Amino acid sequence: MRPRPWSILLLLLIPAAAYADDVRVIVGFHGKADQSVFARHGGRAATDLSSINAWAGYVPAGRLKALRAEPGILYVEEDRVRTKTVEPNDTYYNFAFSKLYTNRGLNDQKDDFRLIRCPEAWGVSTGAGARVSVLDTGCQINHVDIGSGTAGKVKVWRNFTASGTESVSENTNVSDSDGHGTHTAGTVGARTNNARGVAGAGWDCELAIGKVLGPSGGYDSWVAAGIAWSWQTAGAKVISMSLGGQGSSTTLDNAIEAAWSGGAVLVAAAGNDGADGSNHYPSAHPNCISVAAVNEGGQWASFSNYGPTTDIAAPGVTVLSTYPTDSYAWASGTSMATPHVAGVAALAWSAFPSATNAFIRSQVERGGSRWVTAPDGGVIKILDAYAAVTSPDTTAPAAPSGLTATAAGPSRIDLDWADNTEADLAGYNVYRSDDGGLTFGQVAAGVAASSYSDTGLVAASTYFYYVTAGDTSGNESGASNVAWATTAAPDLEAPTAPSGLSATAVGSSRIDVDWADNAEADLAGYNVYRSADGAVYDQVAAGVSGSAYSDVGLAASATYYYFVTATDTSGNESAPSGGASATTEEAPPALSVTSITPNSMAVGTTIQVTVTGTGFSAGAVLTFANGAGKSPQAANIVVVDANTITADVTAGKGGPPRDRVWDVVVTNPGGASSSLAGGFTVTP
Repeated sequence: MRPRPWSILLLLLIPAAAYADDVRVIVGFHGKADQSVFARHGGRAATDLSSINAWAGYVPAGRLKALRAEPGILYVEEDRVRTKTVEPNDTYYNFAFSKLYTNRGLNDQKDDFRLIRCPEAWGVSTGAGARVSVLDTGCQINHVDIGSGTAGKVKVWRNFTASGTESVSENTNVSDSDGHGTHTAGTVGARTNNARGVAGAGWDCELAIGKVLGPSGGYDSWVAAGIAWSWQTAGAKVISMSLGGQGSSTTLDNAIEAAWSGGAVLVAAAGNDGADGSNHYPSAHPNCISVAAVNEGGQWASFSNYGPTTDIAAPGVTVLSTYPTDSYAWASGTSMATPHVAGVAALAWSAFPSATNAFIRSQVERGGSRWVTAPDGGVIKILDAYAAVTSPDTTAPAAPSGLTATAAGPSRIDLDWADNTEADLAGYNVYRSDDGGLTFGQVAAGVAASSYSDTGLVAASTYFYYVTAGDTSGNESGASNVAWATTAAPDLEAPTAPSGLSATAVGSSRIDVDWADNAEADLAGYNVYRSADGAVYDQVAAGVSGSAYSDVGLAASATYYYFVTATDTSGNESAPSGGASATTEEAPPALSVTSITPNSMAVGTTIQVTVTGTGFSAGAVLTFANGAGKSPQAANIVVVDANTITADVTAGKGGPPRDRVWDVVVTNPGGASSSLAGGFTVTP
């Protein structure tokens, strides 16, 4: 969904009679609506909403406070702008119908209608006698594949986008310069089975056209007036709104609630922000069916909104429908998904003409076996027209049988039962009682398998169970047989203490501790305790899974004392093992370089040198740094002991014709290094 283009919309949509500093508002009244309130505050009325005790109009911005203070006024709110919900980056392709099916880069209608099982539904209901109001940008009502009047699909029409002072002819001008409304109207109810053009989801349904949007959008007051007209005057049982915007409106809410109370089914586009649509209105209103979009294969459309207010998904990607002038086009958006749902609602009304709007809505939202996962992880049903026009399944599945309960320790009972062969089985529900079978509560729902493990129970306690089956229509079976089991008594017996403990120093900061495995069946692990004085012990490791532990970060030349215990799955801890101790090795002397002999050489020669110091390790490297010219290179380095290194040193030619002084650097394998500054000289 594009952000509201406020500056553009106000320029395009406010009639010329409004002053630049006027604002458009909706005024709600406690009683009868009084349009003269606008004139009293220097403004003028614009849109009649008296059916819901409101009027929309213009007042100077500086008069808003005084307007709100008028006696009898219930609310004053901004007349928000709603926009159509076509996917804005989609391209229309206009062809004569004879060319459409040769262009296979885009899907034809068969893919969309087969996804939602319209052909099967049309065998039950063709929508005859049901009327759908399409509130949109208008419609080419004389389109060759729509038509108006006695022989056409459009029976009534009204323009709500003018100022309210227009003539009757202007009031009925619903011409569609945008094309959006003609497209959505065709998806709802194009002439069908007429050997030309496209089919409408609602087949034989009638259409009412309410123009509530201009090319750039429309006010809430226009939409609200269109809703009121649809069910009060136009005789519509379904109201289709491929429009919306962020934020709710009291006026829009009142209009929707009145229409719902009047028996209409309202359908609205979820929006094209690719985000949570919980603040997208009117679709987020609880009395609207909020429609998301999928492609012809049932995959989620990336632009579609989602979230907890979304009710159903329908085809909305490259949807083929009618378009001005007497042509056809593809378009994408939740705008295109919405009329599929509205058309199917018309089929449902025709199939169940005496039903309530609540029943029709439930039929439309039933869906079938197709689901789609939204970006937030929510699972949304895909529209199923055949399910909408057929009576819901009210037959409960057969009750599960052969339930058994088996204790598996002090805190778990395992349940098993026979599979239920119900074709539309959704899962099993598990019920438990801890009061001798007097009262049961559900502990699991929708279990897919025919078994369940009930955990976290109290030891030495008896639990009673029964299981029911649920089907995809929400019917629940009767109860299975009751089964019960008693959890085992708590395990209070400590495991056997570990044995064979030994401690071995590994260097100056680590001691390895080993012991014999404990054969306890429910062994959980081992705890290791350490003392620096043989008297006070602290736990240094818990739940060790093996029979060995390396204690690191210790002080050099220090004696440490250890014992180990075993723990079981019930939390019991054994007595201590026998003790063991070890003393870490002395810390190695600090690395340092004290001398190099000889301490000079001529350039271009090779000599053997001896480096003395402390802390030399096997693999130490001898280098020369911070001198001038080419540095001497050491080869055949031998670490004789921690205090002596020998090496062959070569001084290459090059550099200034003077003595070159170098630092002597020894680096141990661990990266520690020490240097003798200026300790070696290369002479010319």
